[in-house]
Amino acid sequence: MGHRRASLSTEERFGELKTPIEQFRHIGHEYVQKWHDDGTTTITDGQEFYTSTIQPVAIPPGLRTRLLTEGEKGDLRQINGEMGYGKETRPDAMGRISYSQQNMDKDACVEHLVEANKALAVLHDSEAVKVLTYAPLRQDRLKLVAIADGALRKKSEKYSQGCFYILIIEVLEGDVGGRCWVVEFRSKRATRVSNSSMSAEILILVRASEALQRISAWLYEIFNGVERARDLLDLPNVFPTQLVSDAFDVFQTLQCSRPYQGADESLSTYLECLREDLLHGRLEEFVWVPTDSMLADGGSKVMDDVLAAALLRNGGWWPSEYKILFRANMDGADSIDKRKEGLDYDEDWEAPIGDSLSWYYGCTQVAWVAQGCSGTCPLCTGSHYECEEDKTPLTYWYT
Repeated sequence: MGHRRASLSTEERFGELKTPIEQFRHIGHEYVQKWHDDGTTTITDGQEFYTSTIQPVAIPPGLRTRLLTEGEKGDLRQINGEMGYGKETRPDAMGRISYSQQNMDKDACVEHLVEANKALAVLHDSEAVKVLTYAPLRQDRLKLVAIADGALRKKSEKYSQGCFYILIIEVLEGDVGGRCWVVEFRSKRATRVSNSSMSAEILILVRASEALQRISAWLYEIFNGVERARDLLDLPNVFPTQLVSDAFDVFQTLQCSRPYQGADESLSTYLECLREDLLHGRLEEFVWVPTDSMLADGGSKVMDDVLAAALLRNGGWWPSEYKILFRANMDGADSIDKRKEGLDYDEDWEAPIGDSLSWYYGCTQVAWVAQGCSGTCPLCTGSHYECEEDKTPLTYWYT
């Protein structure tokens, strides 16, 4: 019904709908549509015709630590701007380009020109797949997935680098991974200080969760239509939503039935935001994958992004293994920890069971949010403290 209303509204504004052309260019993107015998289509989105025209900057002789002249800063600014637009269909170049764009400050030096040229070389790689592919997927097996990773840039840097992907994945086997459509991908330096890798991970997870909820509401509007902005509040998800991280300490903390408490109050707040998203069903699953399967890893560092290149080449993402948290009984009332404290604790109580064959596709643990961590999370073990000063906060509360 929503599709029909959207079709009629479009015809009223622009006239009768016609068969779209198979290839066209629009604001720097080239779209190609291929029809299949069953009437479905595969669409590719690329920018090669634009990125191939970007020229590397000249590297002046001498020390690479020399500060840039005003003219050289202009060259760096130009190539970063051109690459910033050209990476919209190249997630495999996102990490290097994002770091290069952050070098435009008063301390910009010759080495930053070299780094910009290295980022451009990734865009110009003749062996890389340079288009995003949108092939037909089974609508009854789709999940809306956010994959997020954060990394501390270096010891002298207070702010972490975060990257996330939003994918629509056709999950045919197990609970995670499959052929997909790339909806969005971003890499950006955090605006808040990160004192630990766990803090860096949580900052980008919250940001990815917000983007996931926004796109979920956008999909609802496309499928069903809304008349007012207020209609987008508290909507059901069109597809099951899933948040993926390689931070096992965050996975354990969300599994624990105790609220996270640490010297960093903002970190505690962000963790509770993730719990609340799960409590209200904005997120339905939280998944841990190993770092070697973390798709967003290359976008948060300066490195060869093997996983993003494989995503472009294969049209999908499949982790080698995963652990999954479901949101059932997540208020903690039925958790292992609380059962141990009560008189009705059943020692034979078992963890929840998902897909009976999920272990065959790489699942190594199935659990509930707030089920209980059995004393293994950073809060229960005390490992969330970064130093002795963290154990003695500067602010005390008196009663």
